[in-house]
Amino acid sequence: MGRDRYAGEWPREAFRKCGVEYRVSDQPKSDLYLGLLPLLNSGRVELLDHQRLVAQLCGLERRTSRAGKDSIDHPPGSKDDVCNSVAGAVALAAQAAAHPQPKIVQPGIWSKNGGWISDPCGNRAQTTTQKFYEYYNSGGGSYWPGSGPREW
Repeated sequence: MGRDRYAGEWPREAFRKCGVEYRVSDQPKSDLYLGLLPLLNSGRVELLDHQRLVAQLCGLERRTSRAGKDSIDHPPGSKDDVCNSVAGAVALAAQAAAHPQPKIVQPGIWSKNGGWISDPCGNRAQTTTQKFYEYYNSGGGSYWPGSGPREW
């Protein structure tokens, strides 16, 4: 779970006791809000019609420091817990979409004589190892690719 630094260490410790990993966000919430705006405006993200979320997002204030750096935060006395969570979730989703993970597939083994020894598409219940031993134990031979001169 990714979170902000609110309340120091005690939330992290409470989650840790329950076996939940609690990682502090790499970005400050102001940067999360700045990253959320172009995703909303481009239509890449659609938000739920949640009254509290809409109120908190609309209540955010943008301030520019003397050094010219923008910061976005809620006004004094108001809350930003829901919009902060949404901005963090959107940032994680955008990051995952930008760096998709390759699919992990089961390897397939093909025999010239017997066809597929294992199904690379995972349509059968047996694993490659189970299929190999079934083939081996049924008299299919003791050959494994690369261990001798003959081919399957």
